[in-house]
Amino acid sequence: DVVAGEKLAQLANAELQSELIDIIGQLQRAESRTRVLETSAAADPLAMAQLHVTRALVTDLSEQVRLKSHENTELSIQSPRAGTFIAPPPVGELAEESAEMPNWTRAPLDHVNRNCYIERGTLIGMVADTTACEAIAFVDEVDVRYVRVGQSARVQLSHSKSQIVDGEVTEIAKLNASEIPSELAAMNDLDADQATGGTTPLRTVYQIRIALGPLDGCQLIGVRGRAKIEITPQTIAQRGLRWLHRTLKTEAASGF
Repeated sequence: DVVAGEKLAQLANAELQSELIDIIGQLQRAESRTRVLETSAAADPLAMAQLHVTRALVTDLSEQVRLKSHENTELSIQSPRAGTFIAPPPVGELAEESAEMPNWTRAPLDHVNRNCYIERGTLIGMVADTTACEAIAFVDEVDVRYVRVGQSARVQLSHSKSQIVDGEVTEIAKLNASEIPSELAAMNDLDADQATGGTTPLRTVYQIRIALGPLDGCQLIGVRGRAKIEITPQTIAQRGLRWLHRTLKTEAASGF
C-alpha cells in the first residue's frame, strides 16, 4: 500500500539535466555581470545602458531555470492518492530501442529495468482502491436482453481458476461495443475481425459493468476472466427461443 504523495519512481533525463546546468551557468554569469555594472552605472552612461540589457537577461534566464527545474521535478513520480500500487501487465521486449539505452521489458519498474529508456506516456502502474474493483464483461446481443442492473454475477479470473469473485451488475451499455480490449483479442476469447488487428467484434456485443468485492490488487490490471450473471429463471419455451435466435444469427453471420 502507498500513501498520497509517496514517491513511486525517479526518472532521469540526461539532456534536460545538461540544459538546466548550462542555463544556471549562464544565469550566474549574467548576475555577476549585473553586479559589476551596478557599481559603475551611476557615472558611466554606457554601463547604465548595458545594465538594462543584463537585468532583462537575468529575468529571462531565471524564468528558463524555473521552467526546466519544474520539468526536472516532474521526473519524480508520486502517488496521487492513498491506495494499492498495481503494476501493468508484463510485456515482452519492445521492438525499437533508444540509440543510447535499451528498452524496458515486462513491467517498467522492475529492478532489471534500471537505466532503461522509457517513452513519454508509458503506463508504469496505477494506484487503486482495491475495495472498489470492477470488471467489464462483453455479452452477446441475444443474451443482453435478459441482463438487468442489480443482478448477481460471479467472475472467474484467468490467473486463478479456483478464485471466484462475487459481483453485481451496475451498468448495461445502451450502444453495442465497436471494439474489444486487445487482451481479449490476443487470446481469441471473442470472435473478432483479424483484418482489423482482432479488436473489432464479428458479433454484436454489449459492455456490462460489474462491481466486484475486495480483490488482490496486484492481479487487477489487464486480467481476463469469465463472468456468469444470474438472470431471472426462464421457461423451456424462452430457452428454446433464445437458442433459435443464436442459431439463426450464427448462420446469417456464416453466410448460409
